[in-house]
Amino acid sequence: MIRVARAMIQTASSTSECYPTAAEALWQIIHGNAIALGWPDRDRLSPNERADVLVIKPQSLWLRGDVDPLTRLVFGWDDRWIERTLVAGKVVYAAG
Repeated sequence: MIRVARAMIQTASSTSECYPTAAEALWQIIHGNAIALGWPDRDRLSPNERADVLVIKPQSLWLRGDVDPLTRLVFGWDDRWIERTLVAGKVVYAAG
């Protein structure tokens, strides 16, 4: 989804002066897809619900500067940041 968000922003910015922010792109991908699939309550984390989640550990310098964290996440993404993957609330991958 991160790469799709980045492609959405890059494509829109190359054809228009009005393009989505990283937060808007991610919201559209996550919320929009949940709505399209008829799962309006599946686009957020809730207590006692199973979820598919990536736990990431970005490089220590990734938050420096005045760019918002979601923009840095979308444009600086590195698969090596993935520390753990949970599917339906269960760990299916753990680094190390």
